[in-house]
Amino acid sequence: MLKEVFHLDAYPKSWEDFCNTWLRGKGPFPIRLIIFIFSGFAWALWTVRNKMAINKAFPRAPTDIIYIALSLLQKWSAKLKEKD
Repeated sequence: MLKEVFHLDAYPKSWEDFCNTWLRGKGPFPIRLIIFIFSGFAWALWTVRNKMAINKAFPRAPTDIIYIALSLLQKWSAKLKEKD
């Protein structure tokens, strides 16, 4: 998905590759942006996991998690500094 959306020639093909390149600032995007997006998706996964474990509420589709993450990122973006 990342390759198609951002027209990337190189992209991480595994979790290890992602951690060793993009999370260390060696990817095509600024590290602050990567951490921001990663945090949004990690928080979305955590909240969905809690709803599944505690409320027995399961997402209808995997894309629901993407929508939750994007919603969080939109809310958080209002808190970013101008340079970010």
